[in-house]
Formats: sequence, structure tokens, C-alpha cells
Amino acid sequence: MKYFYFILIILIGYTSSAQDPRLFETTWYLQNVIVDGQNNFPPSNEEVPYVPLYIAPDYLETSVCDTGDGAIEFSLIDSSFFFTLGMAVTLGNCYISDNYPFQVIYFEDFFDAGYITVEDIFQYEVTETGDDMLELTLTSPRGDQAIYGNAILATDDYRDTQFFLYPNPTSGILNIEGASPINKVVIYDLLGRSVFETLPTSEKVQIDMNNLKAGVYLASITSEGKRIVRKIVKE
Repeated sequence: MKYFYFILIILIGYTSSAQDPRLFETTWYLQNVIVDGQNNFPPSNEEVPYVPLYIAPDYLETSVCDTGDGAIEFSLIDSSFFFTLGMAVTLGNCYISDNYPFQVIYFEDFFDAGYITVEDIFQYEVTETGDDMLELTLTSPRGDQAIYGNAILATDDYRDTQFFLYPNPTSGILNIEGASPINKVVIYDLLGRSVFETLPTSEKVQIDMNNLKAGVYLASITSEGKRIVRKIVKE
């Protein structure tokens, strides 16, 4: 039924328009993959510090441990849709065990790598979320979604900076402690929007999350010029 819905949208005759240039001008970084209604957050570790996505007018490339790439073709009727013309994945492997299950979800469940046909149609949408932040949402023929941002919310600097966040999950107050003074904390929702920001100068910070809705957030923590991101859950 979802396949029929996507193909119907293409065929009913929307007015043709050019692709959003921001789609090609931006390196995108994965924030979440929603498959069958379940959130799947990308890993952030030595092997996979982030999951990038590059899109050209005729080409798509993304990577976890391995790299997947393939040709794409935008609809002449509605340029917010593109066809995937086949996607190949390199035959390496993940040496950190937590990374492989996510790679399977991303490549096989979302992109259907190795099984894509010209009948598979993806939709994209680029939106502004404030503070020079952009969000890209890809919607698969099955209705699953991959959400990307234009900023790296995790880097391999985490190896040099240790922070403790507790309690996590939290029902209200979140404590962050570090070995060095914390210069900045920004809380993002899963759409990449900043919902809280503070500029402390101490090793311990308390954040009141009572006014935030229950759900999953990302805490971007900056200390001594390094930044890490941690997932937090508000109950």
C-alpha cells in the first residue's frame, strides 16, 4: 500500500521544479533512522564517529563501517522525489560489535541496499531549524525515515574527554560532570533544534529538563575546545 501511495504521488502530476541546492551543497550527518516506528540512533565511537551522507544530482554515498553508494535520478514531475538505481556496499566489516547491527538497519532495512530497483522512490525535504541548522529527512518507499543534520553532533574527541551524565534516563534534573571545566552545553531534540543552552565554567553542571517533553535528546558538551555528544532520555 505504501509503494502504491508513493508511485501515485509521482504520477498525478505535480508541477516540475528544481531540486533544493542545499541538498547538494551540504554534507549531512545522520541523527536517527526510524524503521517500523522504532528509533535507531547512529553509533559514536572510534570506528564510526559519525555517519555522513553526500548527495549529488546523480549520485548518493553514505557510510557506517562500510560505504554504500549508487546512482540516483530525480523525478521530472516532482523534484522532491528521486529514484535509486541500485546501491552497492563495500564488503568490509565492523570490528566494534555494536556497529554492525546498526549498519544492517541502515543499509538493508532503510536503503534496502543490494535489492533496490528502479521502482523504489525516496522523498527528501530540507528544512531550517534555526541557528544555521538544517535538517534533511529522507522517506523510503515503506514510509521509514532517516533524519540528518548539517552539523556533526559527535566526533572522535570523545576519546580524550570524559563526562558523566546522571541520572539517565532523568525525570527532571540532569547532572553533567567532567574532568575539565565545561564551557558550553546545548540540548537538541531529534529534529536538530536547540531546546536548551548554557555557558557554564565549572566541572559540574545541572540542567533542569522539567519543561521538556518526554523523549530522547542529544546533549552537545564542549570543554577545552573539544565537543562530544551524549544521548539522554527524559522520562
